[in-house]
Amino acid sequence: MNAGEDSNAQEEIQYMIQPPHDLHELYMRLRAQLSSSKTFHNYYMKMISIVDIGARLLPQDYKRLSDNVSIFLASDSAYPGKRQMERSGDMYRMGTDVTGLILVGQNDIEIGLRETLEQQSARLLPKLKKFDNDVLNVLIGCGIIEKKRPILEDLLIDQTVQELSEKISQKQKAMEQNNG
Repeated sequence: MNAGEDSNAQEEIQYMIQPPHDLHELYMRLRAQLSSSKTFHNYYMKMISIVDIGARLLPQDYKRLSDNVSIFLASDSAYPGKRQMERSGDMYRMGTDVTGLILVGQNDIEIGLRETLEQQSARLLPKLKKFDNDVLNVLIGCGIIEKKRPILEDLLIDQTVQELSEKISQKQKAMEQNNG
């Protein structure tokens, strides 16, 4: 890593450490962190915050969507539930009809509990993702969240490519005139 890349990494870290100034900034930071989730449960926990904050950013015209998100987030069905566990001989049974059954030995109870939590989180994600898509589409449509803004590098690259294309075209025309 060269000094420039190291400097950029430090700036990103400093940006992430600073408290967000408003809901918009918090929303965008959480969205940026979403891809770093290593488990369904971690992804789910970030997604639930994103949907909650996104619903709060919605314009007043979308109160119905905001209310639907609030009702969903207030319900028990929006969160992983208690994980039932039964002992059956030397094995422990975990899970529900919805998440499926997991059988583990006594030494693997922790693993089984984590796996059950993962399954419950994965089961809840589609509904949450639907709300996320609805909220994000409104935020983009209303201009609250912008699609990628061209940054200086992108603009310079586009300008350079355009200039190169023009030079190549001029050179081809000059060669055609000389050959013709």
